[in-house]
Amino acid sequence: MERRERVLTALRGERPDRVPVGFWGHDRMHESTARDLAEETLRRVRTYDWDFVKVQSRSTCFAECWGARWRTPTTATVRPIQDVPAVTGAADLDRLAASAPDYGPLAEQLEALRLIRSGLPDGRPVLMTVFSPLMVLEYCLPEQPAASAAALALLDADRARAARVLEAITVVIERFARECVAAGADGVFYASNLAGRDVSTIEQLRRYQRPYDLRVLASVAGAPCNVAHVCGARPHFDEFADYPVACFSWAIGAGAPTLAEGRARTGKAVAGGISAGAALRDMSALDVEREARAAIAATGGAGLLLAPGCAIDADTPAENLIAAARAASR
Repeated sequence: MERRERVLTALRGERPDRVPVGFWGHDRMHESTARDLAEETLRRVRTYDWDFVKVQSRSTCFAECWGARWRTPTTATVRPIQDVPAVTGAADLDRLAASAPDYGPLAEQLEALRLIRSGLPDGRPVLMTVFSPLMVLEYCLPEQPAASAAALALLDADRARAARVLEAITVVIERFARECVAAGADGVFYASNLAGRDVSTIEQLRRYQRPYDLRVLASVAGAPCNVAHVCGARPHFDEFADYPVACFSWAIGAGAPTLAEGRARTGKAVAGGISAGAALRDMSALDVEREARAAIAATGGAGLLLAPGCAIDADTPAENLIAAARAASR
């Protein structure tokens, strides 16, 4: 099979000639400009010959639209340091809701997407990272360990104000998602990191997450490769299980469904099976291959995109990435 056919077959829940493979992760030194992001993305894809591409935009770009600012990192593996938050208290939410955002940071991501798409004439699927409006709000706040809880507390304090600010963010994210597809993306990798039971309640997700998520996903309903990434420890997985996407992504672990359970509970394809972050970086290549084989066995090789449960580190050994692809080819 060609790569595109392989991925689309898996997204239909069927078994392709082999399981498609793809990885993604931040390289902080190559995210500050559209050209750097595109060139580094294409370098990785060509080096490892992945079946699909998930564009790893810098995680700060959405909050930058509303005035948050970070220092440009000087190494590939160190997170940027926030200099200026966009929101420091409840009053700032009204300003954020009323002001026109600076679309420049998102226009830059669209330019990177166009460069990546033009650099891959073989048609392999390209997914563009899109944050949920609630996650965007979290990034607008001062960086702190409890930023997720702080964002939800601000919203709970005034639900009318919450509706105004989430509406303002959603309008921008809807537009961006549509423009991603128009620029060549085969779908969005739609992420929320406030799904964990230690962060949010079901009531909060239903009030501040779900209605806005469904609007953004509706704006790209015609794209064939939309993925919902349910990020967080012990996720409220079933609150997302009926989202109108082709595939679900999450980190396997305590309190999270297995790949087989995720397939059964959503009726959709799944992306995952491989450790992420420091766990993947520190594993042996043999253990990565075993992990990949276990994921394939758990799904019977059908309806699976072999991928990390979340972003990988920039210093992940090449042999670990190669080991996953080797397992998929057997």
